[in-house]
Amino acid sequence: MSLLGAASAVAQPANNLCVNAITISDGATAFSTAGATTDGPAGCSNNQDIWYRFTANQTAQVRVETCGATNYDSYLTVYNSVTCPPTGQLACNDDSCGLQSLVQFAATAGTTYTIRLGGFSGSTGSGSMFVTYIVPPANDACANATTITDGPVNVVTIGATTDGPAACSAGNDVWYRYVAPTTGTLVVNACSGVSFTPVIAAYNGGSCPPGTTLGCSSFSCPGGTVLNVAVAQGNTYLIRVGGLSGTTGTGTIQVSTVAPPTNDLCSGPTAIGNGTFAYSTIGATTDGPPGCSAGQDVWFLYTAAATEAVAVNLCNGSTFDNAVAVYDGASCGSVQIDCDLGSCSPGSVAYFNAAAGQQYLIRVGGAGSESGTGMLAVGPGAAPPGADVILRDSSDVSHYGPIGGIHAYSIASSTCNIGGANLQWQGGTNRHPTLGMNMYRLHNGALEQIGMSWCKNATGAAATPGCGLPCNGQGGGVLGIGCQDVYGSGFNGIQSILGPRSDIDAYTGFFPVPYTIGTPSGNAIYKRLQVRQLDMTLASYPGATFFVEGVYVAPDDAEAGNWLNNATYKRATVNQSSFAVTYQGAPETTIPAIFAWRDHGLGAGVPDPAVTIVEVDIPGEGRLIVGSKVTQSRGNVYHYEYAIYNLNSDRSAGTVSVPVPAGAGVTGVGFKDVDYHSGERFSNTDWTSAVGAGAVVWSSPETFAANPLTNALRWGSMYNFRFDSVLPPGDGEMTIGLFKPGTPEAMSVTVPVPTRPSCPVDFSGDGLVGSADITSFLAAWFSDLANGTLVADFDNSGTVASADITAFLTAWFAALPVGCP
Repeated sequence: MSLLGAASAVAQPANNLCVNAITISDGATAFSTAGATTDGPAGCSNNQDIWYRFTANQTAQVRVETCGATNYDSYLTVYNSVTCPPTGQLACNDDSCGLQSLVQFAATAGTTYTIRLGGFSGSTGSGSMFVTYIVPPANDACANATTITDGPVNVVTIGATTDGPAACSAGNDVWYRYVAPTTGTLVVNACSGVSFTPVIAAYNGGSCPPGTTLGCSSFSCPGGTVLNVAVAQGNTYLIRVGGLSGTTGTGTIQVSTVAPPTNDLCSGPTAIGNGTFAYSTIGATTDGPPGCSAGQDVWFLYTAAATEAVAVNLCNGSTFDNAVAVYDGASCGSVQIDCDLGSCSPGSVAYFNAAAGQQYLIRVGGAGSESGTGMLAVGPGAAPPGADVILRDSSDVSHYGPIGGIHAYSIASSTCNIGGANLQWQGGTNRHPTLGMNMYRLHNGALEQIGMSWCKNATGAAATPGCGLPCNGQGGGVLGIGCQDVYGSGFNGIQSILGPRSDIDAYTGFFPVPYTIGTPSGNAIYKRLQVRQLDMTLASYPGATFFVEGVYVAPDDAEAGNWLNNATYKRATVNQSSFAVTYQGAPETTIPAIFAWRDHGLGAGVPDPAVTIVEVDIPGEGRLIVGSKVTQSRGNVYHYEYAIYNLNSDRSAGTVSVPVPAGAGVTGVGFKDVDYHSGERFSNTDWTSAVGAGAVVWSSPETFAANPLTNALRWGSMYNFRFDSVLPPGDGEMTIGLFKPGTPEAMSVTVPVPTRPSCPVDFSGDGLVGSADITSFLAAWFSDLANGTLVADFDNSGTVASADITAFLTAWFAALPVGCP
């Protein structure tokens, strides 16, 4: 009732209704949608809305946005009318800039427009809305192209329209006219100094509409692009600069025509031996055969110093996607003996067996039409170690919802490649990392996973220092060796880039493109890290500690066998009013959150010595991590708590069996998993449990053969298994049955299990076999019958019956002549 009262006490905004729209002009307008209702039509899914009217004082493009200026998931709609309800929708947007909104429309001087500002799926909040007139650049149209020469060129595409053909997908473009000062390669470089993602095209001739498309730029540098096309001295060319997916901004591009390198032709190679050599393919032509996909190539002539295996390595320092080929001889047309295209993307490495004194041609070119610079290393040596992705840190957590008592979150990621090869990071393919997000609660000596997300799919990488290693500076389609890439929590929560865990093989790193399920967006919690509010409420879990985890899967990381350090966790607090999550302390880099059970078990930074953690490596497959703790909960009753975390096993776990001896008195058998959501294919049906035949056994609802999508313990998740026993702990073998068929069928791991004393008939505990044991046993037997306990379940059948008396007396008479050992 207090919550309802608080909600009803929030006053509605003055412009809550369309008929009460507030008149504004261009500039910033502060607002709050707290207490707002939904007054507009349903066409744009814009709820809890407020209303404004805007009259244009000039004919121009007008931008309305909340980018970077709200504390919630906003929604914007513009109508070409002043009636209520409004008609003539001109523009509608939800998440143009993270969770904020941006629309742009063509306004006519003197016309009044209605602006509706609301929230996605009922979200409310406050912030500022900005209305800005956008005047097209002077060179917006091809006919008004700006004449340029070599050197830096200022670019402004804000307010630009699309005037060029569909080729190269350069939307909202501006135009330049260029006369080549020499014959060579025209290079238009937008690798830095540009505030948007540019797309560059070049056309033959200077007339409009433009003539033949000579080439489109390639995204061969972090966050930027480069165009390389062949030009002839004195000829005129049109250069078009637009934005990827219509993005706009400002910046500076570098324009030049470059003469071919001195080793451009096979007939004029640069002589080299073992060592490292700088090279450039900028301005190069294609002189080699079509094999190996090495265009715009340069040539080297290598003389072998010894008879040995030789590596030709372009993996370090390359600014573009390259290819390398080696030919058996010094003459052009020699037989190709090795070729590599991007095995350490964007670099390449080739290997061959050299004979002392022999000469070999080496060809270095670009993948497709790309060109750039790099370092060529030639000499003996093994292939470089593979890529190795880790989550170095997470700076913050974004919060969404709640909806239906469930909150959602997404985490920031500071990602490092600590391996010896570039990590592939190619958006739109299955050659990039995916990031799963999890949340855990530690309470009353047990760690439980309370939430999970779908997996964020990477779209590209920057390359910055920050990993404590030398960074080779390579980004874009790769994360370079020693380099860091940072994504904000809001970006990592974008629903359209979240894919299902059910499609990902964490051991091999494979996933299909496109994913088999999932729509781009849903409500505010859809596909994000979902946690029930009840699971974070300290009134229900007093003294609880929370942990947030990120776990990576990457194909080349997996192929290199470097997937065992892909999880990182961080301690967090949960605001008990807003349920926002805030990090505390430093990250536990490359450590899965199951270790928090031990390392923070008695408080922040205070280890719990009663918790044991064991890593279980499945031969030829992934890793499971098993945690356990035994506490004496009351009298002679012991609580056994187990947690199993699947780091990266695709075979998964389908059964868990803990041995218990006769008379273990097992009660309170429990199971805890974490639910999949948002249409994931995996079932959430709980595992079953049974006591009997000398073990407590938990089982997935169905076998793999019966239902491959049943609830198994799959990668990136942790399940809990627990029970009470009257017997104290001793070492025993837990058996984990693997869900998917293969060899082995199960793994065993040493954990504490209920253990009978060496003299099981010594029920009185005096170390002797005598009548006191019969008296103690019968007392326990009658107590079990009355109270439903299992202390006297001597035959371990799961029930107390006369068969237990028979089993006990048989064992007692057998032990009577010899006594206890």
